[in-house]
Amino acid sequence: MRQLLFLLFFLVPGLAAAEKVALVIGNSQYRNVATLPNPTRDADAVARALVAQGFNVVLAKDLRRSDMFDTLRNFRDRADAAEIAMIYYAGHGIEIGGRNYLIPVDARVTDARDARLEMVELDDMLAQLSGAKQMKMVVLDACRDNPFIVRLDAENPGRNIARGLASVTSADADTLIAYAAAAGAVTPDGEEGGNSPFTTAFLTALDEPPADVRIILGKVRDEMRRSVPGSAPFVYSSLGGGEYVINPNSARPAPAQPARAVDDSAIIRDFATAELTDTREAWAGFLAKYQDLTDHPLHTLAYRRLALSEKAEAPRVAALENATSPRALAEEPVRPAPQA
Repeated sequence: MRQLLFLLFFLVPGLAAAEKVALVIGNSQYRNVATLPNPTRDADAVARALVAQGFNVVLAKDLRRSDMFDTLRNFRDRADAAEIAMIYYAGHGIEIGGRNYLIPVDARVTDARDARLEMVELDDMLAQLSGAKQMKMVVLDACRDNPFIVRLDAENPGRNIARGLASVTSADADTLIAYAAAAGAVTPDGEEGGNSPFTTAFLTALDEPPADVRIILGKVRDEMRRSVPGSAPFVYSSLGGGEYVINPNSARPAPAQPARAVDDSAIIRDFATAELTDTREAWAGFLAKYQDLTDHPLHTLAYRRLALSEKAEAPRVAALENATSPRALAEEPVRPAPQA
């Protein structure tokens, strides 16, 4: 049966003038090798997150080769009208002869020469983003351990076929490419029912306060090194010195509260009042009133005086508790009633 193409459009008015557009692809249901459990879930989660950040998103899942080219061709018009254009791909990828290929779900690859006939080259994907005015960005969560490698190694001994993807050495200006793993390396797909470690880290970093995309990807790298020991996500960038923000709608850090103005005459007066009674209650009240002035010398001194008053009061409180305990009351001798 002919595989259906599923496109989910998250549209807002004025698409033609959209500032940020994204194509999110998740390929899980491979026909000729074992399926990948997580890429379609990864795509769903990334699409929702990008919509929340103001992107116009096209979500496409389980694409055949012809579907991938059709989707890229249609997305090109959106990219040409945008300031920022992004493609996020989750699924299988492979390097053959120094070239990177993304693998559609219907690919039949038994010979290295099948690559350009059965797969989609990364350079072709990048070309569809070339019209974006400010930044072209591709994120490749495609460094999973690849069963196509075994077949190709068996059928093509000695050919240049590598696990993972190769690093890009040149691309158009204002381009950024993020890989889930360093060149030639792989990362796990993650536990079934969740997201891949790379997508999980990307979503977490995207939800942090607005920042330049290179800072966001630096946080992704740090999280990947923690969650997948030995991993090393890689970023190729030909971006300039400007700021490229893809998460403007994330919560911004709370503005710093202005320091409270200190009225020394008031705090001195209140300290003297507490010192006159020198009770636990007096010092506790003073500290509560000036709780936001912990660096003031009188606050520090009051804290010490409170500790001293509690220490001095402890024996009296203990004696009172002992005197009024049920046992003490039971042992107290019964005094005869006074005679009339």
